[in-house]
Amino acid sequence: MRSSGNSAWVRERPSRQWRNIPGTAPAPVSSAARIGRRLRWRTAPRSGSSSPPPAAEGVMMGQAILDEEERERYSRQTMLPAWGEEGQLRLKRSVVFVAGLGGLGGPVCLYLAAAGVGTLILCDDGLVEISNLNRQLLYDEADLGKPKTAAAARKLRGLNPRTETVERRVRLREGSVAGIASDADILVDCLDNYQARQVLNAHAVRAGLPLLHGGVLGAGGQFAFLFPPLTPCLHCIFPDDAAERSAPLPAVGPAAGMVASVQALAALRYLVFGEPTMPNLFWRTDGWNPQAEALEIQRDERCPVCGRIS
Repeated sequence: MRSSGNSAWVRERPSRQWRNIPGTAPAPVSSAARIGRRLRWRTAPRSGSSSPPPAAEGVMMGQAILDEEERERYSRQTMLPAWGEEGQLRLKRSVVFVAGLGGLGGPVCLYLAAAGVGTLILCDDGLVEISNLNRQLLYDEADLGKPKTAAAARKLRGLNPRTETVERRVRLREGSVAGIASDADILVDCLDNYQARQVLNAHAVRAGLPLLHGGVLGAGGQFAFLFPPLTPCLHCIFPDDAAERSAPLPAVGPAAGMVASVQALAALRYLVFGEPTMPNLFWRTDGWNPQAEALEIQRDERCPVCGRIS
């Protein structure tokens, strides 16, 4: 199914299928200002503005400043007029929690570290296995048998020593997630386990943080920016009904890289500009035939996770 400029996708319950409604289009989403207010800028925004205040002196904001090496390192992205050095400083002060350091989490971390995110919290309880190496670009054969968190942190420090890495070699559980993700500005779901995804989703809703969901199956993948009450939560889309099997699923490396790139871009857009990426849409693509579709998703008012949020 492909969406067009004059079509919208709506979700039919309870079958959880989508159908195309010709001649209609999704209502424009004007939530950037609201999201900007929710984003915990390290300095307070101006009254009535969704953006952080301009630098008071040159590129100084709060206690942060870009030195000459940073200006050169990030110059190709700070050339963007809306990004600039002030936007780079927002990245420098930001904290991103990445859950899962596999085919998605690896490229996400590489791109965010390269872009200058200040702190990456790396969460994974696994060891590097040889079956990972077809798609998990953070690792090589020298890392086999090592904790993914340690191997990832080492690789990321080599890429950009200015990005702090915090290792969390734990399995996501209800009782532990709040403690290990408490400082984050945004959560990135790079998991391959349904139960762990729902734990992370519940924490995102409780903490009032956006969740960037990504998934890969074969040569295809999916993405959603989830931030109730502006959007559904993950449970609205995938209720607890054994939606995923515990057995390993097929995954082609470039498909994981494709979805991870979308997740990384969405994280940068949120952290620099305070803007959502495709809110209320579920993006998916087939890598064998590079076409994407955006499916409209709706909140479930009876959702036990986010239904009471308004």
